Parts: sequence; C-alpha cells; structure tokens
Amino acid sequence: MLFFFWIYIISSPLEDDEGIRLEAQNKVVYIQELYNQGKINEIYNNTTNDFKKIITENDFIDFIDFIDFIDFIDFIDFMKRKKEVLGNLNELKLTYSNVINHNVVILTYRSTYDNYSLIEDYKFIRKNNKEPLYLGTYFIDDGGKRGEVIKLNPGKVNIKN
Repeated sequence: MLFFFWIYIISSPLEDDEGIRLEAQNKVVYIQELYNQGKINEIYNNTTNDFKKIITENDFIDFIDFIDFIDFIDFIDFMKRKKEVLGNLNELKLTYSNVINHNVVILTYRSTYDNYSLIEDYKFIRKNNKEPLYLGTYFIDDGGKRGEVIKLNPGKVNIKN
C-alpha cells in the first residue's frame, strides 16, 4: 500500500504538468497561425505584462540579434522582416519541453519555414494556475547555436548585413 502511495506522490506532479505543457504547445500553434496570417498585433497582445513593460510595441528590443538590426526596432517591423526572410511556417517539431513550478513552460521547436529551418524557443508564464499562459520570451536561434540553420531555398532570399 505504501508503495502505491509513493508512486502516486511521484507521478502526480508529472501528470499535472502535462496539462500546462499541452496548453503551451497549443499557444505556439496559435502564435504561428497568427504569424502566417500577418496578425502581429494579436501576438503582441498575448504576451506577459512584464514582456510589454520591457518590450513595447513600438520599441521591440532586438534581444535575439536577428539579422544585426540596431538595438531597438519596432515589433511590427521585426515580425514583418522575419516573415520576409523566413517565409510562412510550414512545420513545427517539438524538440524539448520543461515545466517549472507548474507556472512556467519552456518549449524548443525545430521550425521549418518556406526559406529556412531553425530552432525557436518559447517561454510561457502564468502567475498562478487560475490564469492562462502568456508568452514571456521568444528566441530565434538564427546563429545556429542550438541547432543547424538550414537554408531551404538557396538564392530566393538575400539577407544583407
């Protein structure tokens, strides 16, 4: 009897994490659908308040060093440039996920766009289990530090530094 109780105690948090992990995965799909539709404002509106304090809609900090832009760029322009370079999203493959304290989910995907395949990280946060998850950080590994950046359509996109 004690053995079964111990297994319940160990497995219970893991089962609870599956719900929040699935919610975060669904958020990534939703964000990418909005991206493909060009609804950039809706992506921004689904971020945490802390994200919005640090990264305003007009001054989106280029924390990912994407294509060597200046330090501050407009969020809308950033996402438009991303779409111009990468193209539409065609496939997402989850490569890593981690749930921290039932309120933070980190997901890493191999994202395949029209022009490139690369690694993207998403961090979703909620204050408590009664709140929905919001995007806290987003990272594009365009430098290939976490996985190979694969150019799919050579010659189609010309990136200028």
